[in-house]
Amino acid sequence: MSEDATDELLEIARLSRAMSLQYFKNMDKALSADTNRFMEECLKLKGEKDSQGPLTPQEYAKLGFWYRGLARALLIYVEGLLLVMRQLVIYAEERGEVNLSAGENALVREVSYSLNGPSGKVEERKKYNSFSEKFILSCRFFPQVLGSSFEVDYSVHGWEMMKRLVRHRNDLTHPKQFQSTILEPELANVIRDASTWFFGCMRDLVASADTVLLDQSFKETAKMPEMQRLLAKRDLQRAS
Repeated sequence: MSEDATDELLEIARLSRAMSLQYFKNMDKALSADTNRFMEECLKLKGEKDSQGPLTPQEYAKLGFWYRGLARALLIYVEGLLLVMRQLVIYAEERGEVNLSAGENALVREVSYSLNGPSGKVEERKKYNSFSEKFILSCRFFPQVLGSSFEVDYSVHGWEMMKRLVRHRNDLTHPKQFQSTILEPELANVIRDASTWFFGCMRDLVASADTVLLDQSFKETAKMPEMQRLLAKRDLQRAS
């Protein structure tokens, strides 16, 4: 997806709940492409090796390459989708559909404020949240954009596996010991359980959306002058 196309989709997503959901689905599909490719290869290799007895060192190294890639790709997908969710929450707040306190707004946008010396000028600075903070914030407020009461269950095994996967990814990216650079036997199961849980959360979230509210939003969006302008702009670009 080109930068211009992404910017255009973001403009449309800003208009309404219905367009935000459409953008979320489009980005979900785009961000999951690498994860799906790595997952297919891992399942293929694991299936082949399971029927052939113990792995040779070369086969183990090959499997490790694909599983390490899958761990990275999966978390790029998850964190990318969480970023999309928080951006759509910000748009919904601008439209008056979601109410955030000043603190919640700052956390969602990942900013903090400080006083710049005697001038008294207040400056905004980036303040990056932890993975857990990003996840909880995204899943707390984004359902409201869809008119959903969906809540994530953090007491289950999948959430623990997701956090463990983040630790594995961090060890792979910034190894502090040699063992961190090779395939750990538990990684395959951690990826399986974390991904199954996350995919289930996203499926249940979308399924719980208020369809009546979103249908009404879609009809209202189609009549918006801003929507007509963006569609006309797209048609002009395609014709040129």
